[in-house]
Amino acid sequence: MTRRYQSELRAEAKARTRRAIVDAMVAALADGRDELVLAEVAARAGVTVRTVQLHFPDVESRMAAVADAIEERVGRPPVPEDVASLLAYARRTYAIAAEDPGTMRASAGAGVAAQIRRRRKAGRQKGIERVVADLTADPEARRMVTALFRHLISAQCGLALDDEHGLDPRRAGAVITWAMQLACDALARGERPRWPPADGRAGAGDAGRRRGTAAR
Repeated sequence: MTRRYQSELRAEAKARTRRAIVDAMVAALADGRDELVLAEVAARAGVTVRTVQLHFPDVESRMAAVADAIEERVGRPPVPEDVASLLAYARRTYAIAAEDPGTMRASAGAGVAAQIRRRRKAGRQKGIERVVADLTADPEARRMVTALFRHLISAQCGLALDDEHGLDPRRAGAVITWAMQLACDALARGERPRWPPADGRAGAGDAGRRRGTAAR
C-alpha cells in the first residue's frame, strides 16, 4: 500500500466523519433543539466529543457548517429583483419544504437555528425590501408589507400552517404566492395597508416609537 493511497484513504475517512457530524447537527436542529450539545451531536454521529471539537472547534465553525449544509441541500436561490422573482422565490421555498421537511424544521428553530437562518437569508431579505420599495413610496407601507412577505417566506410560517392548520407545504406555497401577488398588485395600483386604523388606535410598539421620537 503506497503512502499516497494511505493518504487518500485518510482523507476520505476524515470527509465521511465530517459529513456524519454535520448531518448529526442538522438532525438535532430538525428535532427542535435550540442549541447544539456536543455530547448529543457526537452520539448521533457515532464519534467522540473530542472528534467533534477537532472538526468544529467553536460555535462559529459549527454554525457555518450547518448553514453550508442547508444551502447544499436546498440550493442557493437568487436574490429577488422584481415581483416575478419574488414569487418564484416563495414557490421554490415551499416546494423544497415539501421535498425535504427535515431541513425546513432544522431552519425554523430558535437559538443556533435562528442565527444560521439570519446568516443564510440576509441578502434575500434585502432583496424583498427592494422589491417592495419599487412598488410603493410610502415608508410605513413598505415596512409593513416587507415584514409580511419576509414572514410568509419563512420556515416558521410554513411549519405553523402545516402543524397548526393542516396545510401541507405545496398548498401553503400556492396560497402564499397567491396572496403575495394580490398584495403586490394592490401596491402597484396605489393601494396600501390602512394605517393608522379607522379608530385611530395605534399599537403599543408604535406608541413607544412615537414617544422615542418625541424624546429625541
